Formats: sequence, structure tokens, C-alpha cells
Amino acid sequence: MGNLSQDTKVFIFLIFVSVLHMAYYYPQMPESLASHFDIAGKAENWTGKDVFFLTYAGVVALMALLFLGSRFIMEKLPEALINLPNKTYWLAPERKAETYSYLSTQLTWFGCASVLFIIGCMHLAIRSNLTGENTIAPGIWLLTTAYLIFTLFWIVRFVRRFMKKEPERM
Repeated sequence: MGNLSQDTKVFIFLIFVSVLHMAYYYPQMPESLASHFDIAGKAENWTGKDVFFLTYAGVVALMALLFLGSRFIMEKLPEALINLPNKTYWLAPERKAETYSYLSTQLTWFGCASVLFIIGCMHLAIRSNLTGENTIAPGIWLLTTAYLIFTLFWIVRFVRRFMKKEPERM
């Protein structure tokens, strides 16, 4: 793991955390779990423990495939599939490698935030089932607000970077 970038290490660590989270809580859970919550955060649908944790694992695996996979296919994508402000400038041969590196890094950081969001949501559902409260409010609103704020700042930073015609030096 020595030659992996910091963002990739953090992402892999978060995937590992989610696996530990599942392994730790799986044996503690009842056979039937509240798995869907209404707008007020109250449980309204239940599922089996195996389905709940398979869904959790599937979502995390999909995120790993999507965000880590993007690092490997980024440079192989046709330029027509890449949508950037000032695309011609940023994908010019002299800037292309730096642009792809930046895109990969930023997508991986977004993936880190997304995996944290999923872990948080699943933890709220797990806690609800363990305590018998059958609600995930107000935690889900705080978590969702934090994720949306991160997403907004991420998008603004991303767009501002590519609206410029001069790359920022880090």
C-alpha cells in the first residue's frame, strides 16, 4: 500500500471500517430489522437480517467498484464522455495527465464522503433496531445535511477549478 495515494488509502480504510461495522453488529441484530423509514424517520418496513446486511455490503461494494474503478478507467475514457468547463484547455496534451490525476483524486474524496454517509445511515438503522426505538431521526437529518453541505462545497470547488484557464499550484 506504500505507493497508493492518500485519498485511495483513506477510501480503502473506510471500506474496511464498513466491513468491520457489519461483522461487529451482524451477530447482535434480531432476525427481523426495520429497514425502511418514513420522512419523519419512523420505521415503516422490515426485512430479514441477512437481506439487510447483504444490501449494506452490496452498496459498499458498488461504491468501491465505482470510485476505485474510476481511477483505473479515467484515462481510457473517450474525451467525449468527459464533461468539464474549458474541456479543450484542460484536456490538452500538456495538461491531460494533471487533469486526470485531479479528477481521480477528487472523485475518490467524494467516494470517501459517500461511504462515510452510508456507514452513518446504516449505523442509525442498526442503532434503531438494537434499542427498539424504530426511528432514525434526528440523526438522519444531521447526517444528510452534512453530506449535502460537503457535496455543495465539493461541486463549487470542482467547478471553480475548471472554470479557470490556469491550473492552481499545490
